Amino acid sequence: MHQRDIRGTALYQEIAAFYEQLHAPGTGRVTDAADITIRPDGAAAAFTGSIYQDMQTPPVTRTCTVDLASSRLEVRPGPQGNDKMPRWSPDSSRLAFLSDRLEPGNYQLYLCDGAADSAALATPAVEGTVEYLQWSPDGRFVLLGVAGFGADFAGCQGGHKTVTRDHGLPEWTPLIESGEEQNLWRRLFVWECASNTARAISPVGINFWEASTPRRTRWAS
Repeated sequence: MHQRDIRGTALYQEIAAFYEQLHAPGTGRVTDAADITIRPDGAAAAFTGSIYQDMQTPPVTRTCTVDLASSRLEVRPGPQGNDKMPRWSPDSSRLAFLSDRLEPGNYQLYLCDGAADSAALATPAVEGTVEYLQWSPDGRFVLLGVAGFGADFAGCQGGHKTVTRDHGLPEWTPLIESGEEQNLWRRLFVWECASNTARAISPVGINFWEASTPRRTRWAS
């Protein structure tokens, strides 16, 4: 008879010890870096840092910065949820990043200034979860790639969907998919710094999986 629970075996214990040493769960230590970006003035870098609370749950992610001269690492605090994908403004004064601190899986745009202890400010939420962002060269706008709630992830991200909205319906309510819901599209939004407003700029009925900002911005209304 095969042993299905292998957690008591010597091999499992050896592997578990290796990963606990690697990820240092419960210590608050950053053990992985992704989305690394250099500040335009070359003095610092920012990245998405992973912090393991334990080895049974996925790590939380936080926006981290490191001074390239002193190697000093700063972890930007987050009240809950996950922060990711920091991007410096062209003048090096601000960081834009994504966070789902208000609703798990619903990533929206936040901004903070260059100081490590600065508070993050939320921008107006868009209808959907933000997948990526990019500053315009003049620093006046941020381009947002937004997936509708319930849209499929790209194949490289696994076979699952973005966060869905139940609209207060009971758990037993059947889920009916018609294949024509507008919320399943990927759209482009632009957030304007001066007015703190976001608006859709892509036509209806077209999926935009990737986009980048032009050298000369023409989004002003």
